[in-house]
Amino acid sequence: MSGVRRFRPLQAPVVQGTHTEPGYRYREYAPHPQLADMVACYWSLEVLRSSDQPVLHRILPDGCVDIIVSMNGLSSNLLAFTAGLMTHYRTMPLAEHSLTLGIRMYLDAVPQVTGYPVAAFGDGRVMLEELWNRAEASALMDELTVATLDAGVEPDRSPSPAFLIRQMETWLMRRVARQESKTSRGGATSQLVLSGMRIMYESRGMLPMRELAAQLGCSERTLRRVFNEELGLGPKGLSGVIRFQSVLRQLRRETRMTDAAYSHGLYDQPHLIHLFQRYYGMAPGAILSSPRTLRAEPEG
Repeated sequence: MSGVRRFRPLQAPVVQGTHTEPGYRYREYAPHPQLADMVACYWSLEVLRSSDQPVLHRILPDGCVDIIVSMNGLSSNLLAFTAGLMTHYRTMPLAEHSLTLGIRMYLDAVPQVTGYPVAAFGDGRVMLEELWNRAEASALMDELTVATLDAGVEPDRSPSPAFLIRQMETWLMRRVARQESKTSRGGATSQLVLSGMRIMYESRGMLPMRELAAQLGCSERTLRRVFNEELGLGPKGLSGVIRFQSVLRQLRRETRMTDAAYSHGLYDQPHLIHLFQRYYGMAPGAILSSPRTLRAEPEG
């Protein structure tokens, strides 16, 4: 494991307290301690009924890469893919009954789990069948399908998300064990990137690139090149995501926006608003004024 010290990323449904809205249920689940250095959390997203009024699901940049399985009602209709490293928020309208499951991985765990560097995924999605051979790509879906049948779940009903998350973790543990016994095709994350990420998290994404390069004993040009080669994103871009997530965490603990802004080098309101418009797509006041804002952490 890398020893990179970081915070657990936040997503919009938890921040705004909308994760239990009628017809919409978003949950996060803590990983087994054995995987805590690799997995930020597992998550499930349910749209409980079809509607003419789509639920708008907002996705925030969080410095992670996700393996996602979409289950549209029947376990035979599984779609599995990897979602890459995001640098801007996205919104996704959800109108049809569905269940989506995810494994949210820290960046340094991605080569070990997938066999490829983070840069291979860009900021979009790559189907598992494009990454691995058919047997490897089918293993996760088979795990969920067989577990569903063994549990005696009716074929026209979705099983419990928590139940399926446990099956995903079983699959992940086996895959990590297999990957550790052979050389990853993507290689391990380099020490320069690991050390750079550690410093970024410790500084909450506020360290200028010149100082980061000096601490790492390399030039800024080398720093940018290595980060782009391995992550598909320069150190400045990743620092921005880390700083945004740090601001978000502080704002959930405090009511004064100015305190969170100043402590992250945002010395006026326009800078804070610009940060949220890029990474959240909403003004911070609109988010934090909601009386439903919760302090929930992932479930065990």
